Amino acid sequence: MNKELSLQNEIKKLTEERNLFAKLLEESNLKFEGKIKELSLLKRIGDIISDSFNIKSFCRNLVQIIVEETDAENCSLLLKERGSEKLTLKVAYGIRDESIAFFEDFKESKVIFTVGEGIAGKVALEGKAIMINDVSQDNRFDHSNKRNLPIGSILCCPIMVQNEILGVINISNSHTSAFTSDDMRSITIFSAFASSILNNALLFNELSAVNERLEKAFNNLMVTEKQLKLEIDERKQIQYELKKSKDFLENIFKTSVDGIIVSDPEGYVTIINEAVVEMLGYSRDELVGKHTTELGFKEKAHGMSERELREKLLSEGTVSGVERTWQNREGSSIDIEMNFALLKNGKGELAGLVASIRDITKRKEAEKNLIDYQKRLKALTKELILSEQKQRQYFAGYLHDEIGQQLFASRLQLEQLKESLSSSKEKSILNNTLKDLKKVIDHSRSLTTELSPPILFELGLEKALEWLAEQTQIKYDITVTFYNDKMKKPVEDEVKIFLYQAVSELLLNAVKHAKTKNVSISVKKDNSNILIHVEDSGIGFKPQTMHSADHKSEGVGIFRITERLNQLGGELVIQSQPNCGTQITLLAPLSTSFQS
Repeated sequence: MNKELSLQNEIKKLTEERNLFAKLLEESNLKFEGKIKELSLLKRIGDIISDSFNIKSFCRNLVQIIVEETDAENCSLLLKERGSEKLTLKVAYGIRDESIAFFEDFKESKVIFTVGEGIAGKVALEGKAIMINDVSQDNRFDHSNKRNLPIGSILCCPIMVQNEILGVINISNSHTSAFTSDDMRSITIFSAFASSILNNALLFNELSAVNERLEKAFNNLMVTEKQLKLEIDERKQIQYELKKSKDFLENIFKTSVDGIIVSDPEGYVTIINEAVVEMLGYSRDELVGKHTTELGFKEKAHGMSERELREKLLSEGTVSGVERTWQNREGSSIDIEMNFALLKNGKGELAGLVASIRDITKRKEAEKNLIDYQKRLKALTKELILSEQKQRQYFAGYLHDEIGQQLFASRLQLEQLKESLSSSKEKSILNNTLKDLKKVIDHSRSLTTELSPPILFELGLEKALEWLAEQTQIKYDITVTFYNDKMKKPVEDEVKIFLYQAVSELLLNAVKHAKTKNVSISVKKDNSNILIHVEDSGIGFKPQTMHSADHKSEGVGIFRITERLNQLGGELVIQSQPNCGTQITLLAPLSTSFQS
């Protein structure tokens, strides 16, 4: 019995020892697994040291390793900006995501935490890791923030180098009590090891940024130096050009045939050139200091008054073509043309006035002579047209009164002779002679009308042109339309006669050369002018080739019409293109009595 009891005690003791050994073995295994996990973390971080200078790649791998080597479902890395109390979310990773999510790739992130606020902020402030196995029961966790991912437990560990916070590693799991003290220890060791690498990477990036800025500053300095050299060279060139321009302008000022006057803002003369001195016959000392209105003495204004000139100059800055008549020292009149311009300083303020003066006495005399010549030419043209018309009337009268009457008498005699003839052959010959004689009489009457149409003087130009359109239509078998605006358009006799003849010639040109069946004539009043359009739908031509061999006959006629019309104070305009028809416009002044 004692033996059996002793054996049971021995078995119990051995069982207890076995359980103790098993427990010690299990603890050793757990410690060993923890060490293995720590070594695995350290090994994997060692594997990514080669990417440490690529801070983006390093941080990416860092959070991925933590998730893979722990029970974390999500891991994020927040970095603290140097000299700031802000934590910026740089990279986050979760096993439920297909890839790592980056925030701005180390640029300014929109996800920012303040040191001291929240779990990560407290860890950054205190420099100690915080593990919460049930966040729903912990007041330190911000329950007001709604998250996309459910969080049951959290472990937050600082990344520090020599008591300086570089950032925070934050891991979480959707289940409670997902992390142990061993996880906390592993992450702490891991973050301590990674902190020096991350610090070196951050320092390297900062040094790289500084180096980049220095290199950029150096390059900017080199560019600035080059620009400075260019500016110096440009300034030297500008100074040279300014001196050159100054010398050039001084030479122009001295040698200019036109007079040049410069005055102050009040209008008192400050500078004049030699041409002004020679023009007026006064010395430079006598002219400098005088007001510009005192120059010329007994001057006579043409058109623009001094007040109007001043107002226009102040509003527009320049005035040109101002004419005046001055008297020089000897009392002789000088016709001058003046151009004015305001001078302004760098601030845009009025600094003075410059005026150029040109002696136009000879030009004015030439203009007067030209006007007199044009008046004489116009008078001669009038006399010539009226003289031609008298000749036409004389020939028309002679044709009608003498030749026409004789032809008619001859016709009557021949018809009487025909009655006395018995031979049919002789009668046939006489009939042919009578037909030819009738054609001659008709042509004579037509020529009489063309030479001096009575309707032109009895009913006026518009009615005469309308009659001309009808006669042209009958004679040449074409369509001629006529339009009259019915407004009064009285013209002088010479203008009326010429316009009728011109339209007649243009109609004949259209019939002969335009190859058209449609012509239109329109007569309108245009202010103080009469406007006549002669338009056809024919083959057209290029006006610049009007004097070529193909258009020689019509070109001479149009040239003669143009010259006569110009001498009467009118104008001829041609609009034509090949295959696009032709429009010729005659413009002539209405009678002076009607205009007034």
